[in-house]
Amino acid sequence: MIQTENHIIAQTILNQLQSSIRSDGLGQLVLISSAHSGDGVSYIARSIALAAAAHYAPMGQRALLLDYDIYKQCQLQALMDTGSVQGPYDASFGVVPFWQVQTEAVTGSTDCLTANYNSLYLQDQSGLATTVFRWDKIEANQTVNIIDAPHYWTALRQNFAMVIVDGPAIDRTNMSASLYPHMDSVAIVAKPQNAQSAQTLQMAKDVQRFGGQFSGLILSDIIGRP
Repeated sequence: MIQTENHIIAQTILNQLQSSIRSDGLGQLVLISSAHSGDGVSYIARSIALAAAAHYAPMGQRALLLDYDIYKQCQLQALMDTGSVQGPYDASFGVVPFWQVQTEAVTGSTDCLTANYNSLYLQDQSGLATTVFRWDKIEANQTVNIIDAPHYWTALRQNFAMVIVDGPAIDRTNMSASLYPHMDSVAIVAKPQNAQSAQTLQMAKDVQRFGGQFSGLILSDIIGRP
């Protein structure tokens, strides 16, 4: 168990996540999630992603912070508060992504171009790339669905040395669970009082039961940080 307090600890966690390097030369996918809302997942994911960006920049490679919690976006704003960003760029990478936007029609629903709804930005200071879902583009007659997208995760591996996925807590939505088999590592964040909760222990079991690789529990005492 690791107490996450500052960038030094974030670097330590990054080093542990890098312990299993892929033999195919593709980048790593790491999911950071929690069993309980409010346990500091977004802050910790961002800290690790910034450490990854600093690590890979001298090698000419990039890290990506993917804000998978599309209903509660916070990562782009947090990075904008600490430096300027460039973008937006297309975050679909030319393949079918994990989101699908549909427009209701008289005869049913029709698919819309997905690339318009999720954007990628680059922070000038750190070089970290991050994503934001463009809810401002969603109209009243449109719905957003999360779909299985193995080719999308492969595309991310091809473009980034490491992808840190900020996943929503399981007690709010099961979106994170669908990613377990696609990730190289799944780390669970928990406040000390939630570390041994039935929900946290069950989540750790579910990661492996659904084909994921549970890499450990990160203890968090983060308060009031998105």
